[in-house]
Amino acid sequence: MKKVVLGLGLLMCACGGQTSVDKSPDAPTVLTPKKNFYMRSSLDADPSGYLGRFIPDGVADSDLDEVSAEKHECSKFFEIKKIDGGGITYDEYYQASTQASAGLKTPVKPVKAGADYGAERVFRVKYAQGEKWVAEVTDPAALRQCCDELGCPSRYVAEFVSGTGNIYRVASQSANANLSVAKVAGVDAKDGYSWEQSLDFTSKPIFFAFRVGTTTGQSNLSASSQIPADGWCENLPQRRDGQYFCGVSRWMDEESTAREQALFDARVQVLRYIGEQLKIESSIVRETDGSSSNQLENTQIKRATEGVSSFVKAERFKTDEDQQPGQRKYRVKALTFIKNADLKAASKALK
Repeated sequence: MKKVVLGLGLLMCACGGQTSVDKSPDAPTVLTPKKNFYMRSSLDADPSGYLGRFIPDGVADSDLDEVSAEKHECSKFFEIKKIDGGGITYDEYYQASTQASAGLKTPVKPVKAGADYGAERVFRVKYAQGEKWVAEVTDPAALRQCCDELGCPSRYVAEFVSGTGNIYRVASQSANANLSVAKVAGVDAKDGYSWEQSLDFTSKPIFFAFRVGTTTGQSNLSASSQIPADGWCENLPQRRDGQYFCGVSRWMDEESTAREQALFDARVQVLRYIGEQLKIESSIVRETDGSSSNQLENTQIKRATEGVSSFVKAERFKTDEDQQPGQRKYRVKALTFIKNADLKAASKALK
């Protein structure tokens, strides 16, 4: 049976590439984490259950860890390929989600890091590489057909990296860091930062990081990547495994407030849909029927929308701006999706 590895270019460049540090004469040192790699939120010796899982498109980078990935019907077309890392030593920077950072005892005071990363979410790992477990596709044609029919998010858990070594967190930044911490136990220095040891795993190999692969450009596997940049509110995308909804906000003074209002509007539509599909008699459904969500922001409705929020995934946002003299207004459209398999669990919000 023919096999291919998704994201081969990413895999090849990850094998020996070192992360970099950008510097300028008058600016603080900027840490640049290894691209597409993230620290795990739960370190162990067997991450096999997460390989091939898809990451919902609404998950932000700050929340991206292996736990955020979800088992998908199309995940069955991945299998594990184990590669010997050869014991090569590396000293690299990795980004981490908020949850993973908390587990690694992140310092309270942030320092300057790359454009999209705070130093509170950048960790240094010095390790001897052990095995790499890669998500390999067993049947590319079947996976492509599955994703065409059911829709696959644009990102998936593609690889786990193991080894023995130490994880460090930023303790402080100083031009003299290399000299000032040279003799302090448990503290190391590199690139103008002092690094405090957060975890010692020298005695036993663990899988400490994972790589995010992308289905974009990989045999047209991603249904969500095919959604146009605009026009999806007027012509909702179709998927066999669930339903899309478009929420629209009022014109608001703050874009963030408009975004929340658009999500609220979408969730109200989901409540109506659940009531119709499961034929649930509920006062909440009756109150929302035929009414604008802008008129429904009472305590009972808000509680119900919060109850379905974990099942309603945001996939796209579009912001319109209205510039008036001395004032700017924002209106946001939110494209959201709920799986058919989640309707029953989400219906509890109507009770």
